[in-house]
Amino acid sequence: MCSLVGSYEEDQQAWWGAPHTRIVDEFAAINGGYGFLIEGLQYGPGYLAGGLPWPNGHDHKVVMSGFGRASSWIGLVRDVGAAA
Repeated sequence: MCSLVGSYEEDQQAWWGAPHTRIVDEFAAINGGYGFLIEGLQYGPGYLAGGLPWPNGHDHKVVMSGFGRASSWIGLVRDVGAAA
């Protein structure tokens, strides 16, 4: 799994609506069915605040102030083969 956060000029309202309702399966069947899915995530400020480093209060506030314009996704991949 990998995660990605994008920043936009407009407010994304990522906290609005049902959680985990967006999925892109366009790439799921590539490479013999071992492709990947892209899933959108809903999040709230508490979830993000807990995962950020806190070098100091001011820097944390600056980073948190931009999350209204952010949107996040995860990529889910399928393994090929067996673990050794």
